[in-house]
Amino acid sequence: MARVTPKGPVRIIGEEFRRSIIVAKLIAEIIKSSLGPRGLYKMIVGDAGIVYLTRRGSVFTRRLEVEHPIAKMIIEAARTVLNEVGDGSKSTMILIGEILSKYEFLLKKNVHPVILAEGCIDAMNKCIELLNDVTVIVEPMQRETLKDIVSTASNGRFSFGGEQHLVDVIIDAIYKSVEKKESGYELDPENIILKKRVGSSLSETELIDGVAFFREIAHPDMPKCVENVKIALIKGEFRITIDKMASRGISKYYEPKVILESPEQQTILHDSILNIFSEEVNKLVDLGVNVIFIEKGLARKAAGILAKRGILAVRRVHIDELSKIAEAVGAKLVTGIKELTADDLGYAKTVEERKLVDQHWIFIQGTTKPHVVTILIRGPIENILDETEHTIEDVIRAVKNVFVKPKITFGGGASEMEIALRLRKWARSVSGLKQYAIMSFAEALEVIPSILAKSSGLDPIDAITELRAQHVRCKLYSGIDILEGKIVDMDELRIYEPLLVKEQVIKSVCETVSAILRIDDFIKCKKLVGPEYYKRKRKKAEESGKIEQTLRDYGLEGSPRR
Repeated sequence: MARVTPKGPVRIIGEEFRRSIIVAKLIAEIIKSSLGPRGLYKMIVGDAGIVYLTRRGSVFTRRLEVEHPIAKMIIEAARTVLNEVGDGSKSTMILIGEILSKYEFLLKKNVHPVILAEGCIDAMNKCIELLNDVTVIVEPMQRETLKDIVSTASNGRFSFGGEQHLVDVIIDAIYKSVEKKESGYELDPENIILKKRVGSSLSETELIDGVAFFREIAHPDMPKCVENVKIALIKGEFRITIDKMASRGISKYYEPKVILESPEQQTILHDSILNIFSEEVNKLVDLGVNVIFIEKGLARKAAGILAKRGILAVRRVHIDELSKIAEAVGAKLVTGIKELTADDLGYAKTVEERKLVDQHWIFIQGTTKPHVVTILIRGPIENILDETEHTIEDVIRAVKNVFVKPKITFGGGASEMEIALRLRKWARSVSGLKQYAIMSFAEALEVIPSILAKSSGLDPIDAITELRAQHVRCKLYSGIDILEGKIVDMDELRIYEPLLVKEQVIKSVCETVSAILRIDDFIKCKKLVGPEYYKRKRKKAEESGKIEQTLRDYGLEGSPRR
């Protein structure tokens, strides 16, 4: 029952709280229709009126505003799956809601929640074991295998066109960014930089062997393209500072507001500034530097001297981009040219400025670390670019799982149906009420192929009945072909999913369900406040002449509240 005490906490106890698992069912119902290649979009409106049109699980976990504690636990579980393996967040929320829905019936039959929680954990352990029995070991560096995994992960998600071209670009990017280590091949998603540019279409998205970013050179007389590049990276600015002027004994002329008393003082100031800049540029020339990237500002006089010496300079480069450049070209960031040495320089084949539509971009290609690449995404409008960028991020992170654990399962609901059948068979050997918990868990797994069947236009009941019959006849790879609306062999269609994603989804689902079932008391306490709050209350009470009542109400002095 729910209890509310005056000016005290809200408390929901026992069965009253467990009935609130309807929240989990509600979240599952919201997400269900967005699952699969033919999933529907959701329109999410933020507080500021910003509209998000998406069907990505990562957007749901970030943008959905929930207050109920169970809803927050479900969102957190989905976010954990997304952070760990980059995919499976929607499946996580759907399965949690479906399993709790099945267990709700058992709770009403007075099955103890701890028994259900233990049965759920036992089902999880058995599921992990059974999943490994129906997986296939693959070689992730085989192009056909990699293409199948990328195509499955992106199937239906590039709904704005250019899907095949984008798949090819992603595969090429993955091949170039994979590093061979002693333990095998490793894919670091950080090696693949994603940049967006409005203009043209998605089919003109291109892969760049190096780094590209939106900036232009600092002076029109600087070279637009430099070959055999030596690069210096300055974390700071290339300007005159008080320290530089003080070293020349003329800092009195360099103040925020300078008053020159004679033309000679102006000449001294001008010549001193030029000498300082010339000395620093000469140092760059002596080191062989022909390209310099600066985090902050670049003085106009310095830019002119750099241009005369044939050095390409780019200013206002974001620190994150500087870090990426440093990693790609093998350079080190220094705080000023005075500290620069030959060991701090980076190398590349070419640095070039190009104009894309109405913006200038800098391209650094042929870097010393060839594993760093950039995908320059082109598109007609900003919303399409954002959705495409996030989709590519998710696909790359999903593919990374195959390099971590080179095993795959079969999509289209095939693995869920096979695991459900085997789990039912194993549950019959389990004694006691746990058997019901495991049976319900197995039944809940079938919600995935059921949703896929519904979104493909099939009757869910007929499709699940036929799919179950085929798996009983040992057709392990039978699943729902969503695009054609029929049941086919997923191995023939080459619809593969990383095993690591399935395992993480099952683990997060079961642990969350088990935690929710073990809760029987929800207490919402009043807001904690600091001493300043009580001081203001005391002062206000003294002014109104109700000091004694206020002290009792707020627990400041005297008898404690009851």
